[in-house]
Amino acid sequence: MSNRARRDAGEPDEYVLGTDAEELRRLRFQHFVWTEQLHALCARAGFRDGDAALDLGCGPGFTSFELARIVGPRGQVLACDVSARFLRALESQRDRDGLSWVATRLGGIEGLDVEPASFDRAYSRWLFSWLPDSLEPFRRVHRALRPGATFALHEYLDWGAMTVVPRSEVFDHAVAACVRAWPRLGATIDIARDVPRLAAATGFVVDDFQPIARVGTVGSLEWRWPGEFLAVWLRKLAAQGLFDTADCDAFDDEWRRLTAAGDSRLVTPTMAGIVLRKPPQPRARRVSARAVQRRARPASKTRDVRPIRRRGVPALPRDR
Repeated sequence: MSNRARRDAGEPDEYVLGTDAEELRRLRFQHFVWTEQLHALCARAGFRDGDAALDLGCGPGFTSFELARIVGPRGQVLACDVSARFLRALESQRDRDGLSWVATRLGGIEGLDVEPASFDRAYSRWLFSWLPDSLEPFRRVHRALRPGATFALHEYLDWGAMTVVPRSEVFDHAVAACVRAWPRLGATIDIARDVPRLAAATGFVVDDFQPIARVGTVGSLEWRWPGEFLAVWLRKLAAQGLFDTADCDAFDDEWRRLTAAGDSRLVTPTMAGIVLRKPPQPRARRVSARAVQRRARPASKTRDVRPIRRRGVPALPRDR
């Protein structure tokens, strides 16, 4: 989350949706919705036992605990976030669960300062979407990873693709208002489109890039996840003059109508699961001792050049 987004939301140094108990509950549910995709991406990125992993923009730590169970006690997880309140919640849950190999770091990724080449893996979800400029954060992650290490990201590819089927003009109007608001809040919401460019500019290579499009019926995880977000977010936009209060009421009524009717499907924002790799260092070419001796031997000033005699061809007589 960018500082500008936090300031405009009236919550300095915290998340744009806040960090209260209700938001903690929503984030826990959101994590549950995307847990399967998290594990699939980590498998493609090669997360394994004993790895040292960064969890960037960890929030209250739901992803951190998943990563901790993947790398095991022989590994380590450094969970980084801008919210001290969320990190306190993470530390409390960590101690209850006995995940002592999870450490925390307060601060944004823009100022990530860890030992160079000290981590095997990094993961982030919906982090770079909220940053006005991702180039320096990408450089910081690249610096933190060892040669050959991987960086796994879940980011939005097309947030505005979200819709309901059959179409609802009220729903589409709300989605369009959100899309217009993102740049004003310092967000680059569809950042997945720029990841290949950012990777090339900072020394990463793209190992894997897979779009994720999900559709759900009324009452499904795919239905409930955007519904819970929009119920909160549209009111936030209205408080900042970016959405009409009357339109908020209209959305709430439409959502209740669609849910009660039960015959709609919701297409979620299109995501991308991306794996970047920091290239391994080129192996030094091995030179044998004999080759070194040959190179060190001084060249002869004169060479005895003898004529080559082919088989079956008589030699020419020498001059006397």
